[in-house]
Amino acid sequence: EERSRIANELHDSVNHNLLTLKNNLSSGKIINVSDLSEVIEEVRNISRNLHPAVLETIGLEASIENLCERLTEIGLFTTCEIEYHQKLSKNKELQLYRIIQEALNNTLKHGKANAAKVILTSNEAHLQLEVKDNGNGFDVSQQLKNPKSFGLQSIIQRAKAIAAKININSSDKGTVILLKIPI
Repeated sequence: EERSRIANELHDSVNHNLLTLKNNLSSGKIINVSDLSEVIEEVRNISRNLHPAVLETIGLEASIENLCERLTEIGLFTTCEIEYHQKLSKNKELQLYRIIQEALNNTLKHGKANAAKVILTSNEAHLQLEVKDNGNGFDVSQQLKNPKSFGLQSIIQRAKAIAAKININSSDKGTVILLKIPI
């Protein structure tokens, strides 16, 4: 699923823009530096999403905060409340980060939300993640059956990979994704 998502991102964005630049060059048109910069930025974003280097360098908490700041800069006001004390393996942290990233990206792309919040708390028994937004919501059972809902399926598969219990509630007032991860 991850390879399919990456292939789609490369095909739909980078490949399309590179073909446009190639055709413009072939027909003798001048290419704007801003068009080339856009393609470079898309490749950077895809690379960053493949393996977020910040996760290893600055840790999970700062990486989540950084993600929230980036989303706020592009128009989704995103806040976070994090109480995390390094209790998961690096692999589980990566899976958790990807779940948050996918949930927020879905909010941005499909939810028509203007605000989202990430809450991560922990106690001795489990870690709890809540990602919520004020978007238009969706029919959870219908989307779970939809073969094109890669993002939602990815969240569920990643939750299973870290033995998390997941609950997704959505209405016209927004969506809440709740995970409980045993420590």
